[in-house]
Amino acid sequence: MKGLWCPSDTPTSLRHCQMSPWRSQALRTSQDTYDLLLQRVWGFSNPSNVSYLGTVLDIGDNPPHSLMRGLHRCPFPQEDFAESLLKQQSSHWALSCVGSGVQHFKAGRHVEAMQCLEKALTFDPVNVEALVVRGALYANKNSLLRAMEDFAQALKLNPAHNNARKYMCETLLARGKQLLEEGEDEDAMTSYQKALVINPDLQEAKDAVEHVRAKQEVSTMQHPFSPTCKPMLSYEEAKNSHDRIMINIVCFLMFRANKQN
Repeated sequence: MKGLWCPSDTPTSLRHCQMSPWRSQALRTSQDTYDLLLQRVWGFSNPSNVSYLGTVLDIGDNPPHSLMRGLHRCPFPQEDFAESLLKQQSSHWALSCVGSGVQHFKAGRHVEAMQCLEKALTFDPVNVEALVVRGALYANKNSLLRAMEDFAQALKLNPAHNNARKYMCETLLARGKQLLEEGEDEDAMTSYQKALVINPDLQEAKDAVEHVRAKQEVSTMQHPFSPTCKPMLSYEEAKNSHDRIMINIVCFLMFRANKQN
């Protein structure tokens, strides 16, 4: 179209998208990033942009979203879509970071190892290998609770993972020993029993359970009325015992009264 043009001839939809000269100059001289500048454009921030452009270009809401009509007739496998490809790529990057983290771990560079493992879990939060290695690193630093959290998450994702099962049992044993030293016998027993749930044949856990039980029995005999000890008698036995004691007391008082008379 040729001829004179003035701003009032511009369609209303385009007229609102135009920038004033000072704003255009400000954008050209700005030191902000491209993404930040793009967010400041009114048209870009319009939430109806995608649906409107899809309607104009005759692109429906159902996949595949493409102007190439031939793609609509081809059934593509799910693993060829962007989401699946991104997941595979993220998993590959995560494993690469885990490998670097393991090398740092073996060399004693624990800070660098932790950085690599955190990066791996940023790429792939459900990467079992990254969780197991980070748990081992936590356990090596005696952060047993955080280590158990990582091992538990790894076992939730893959219950048959050998290293996760092995390291979890070792950490539970170490935690149980720590609790015993603090006098928390019941919690220590729970920790050992959890290890036996994972590996019923773990002899060290069995021995630890027996040790805690023996310790509790000795404590019960030495302090039979301690609130932390379990009662040795049933209700009926305790009642009968109480009755016998009361009878003995009454007999003693009657004997003493007769003797005074």
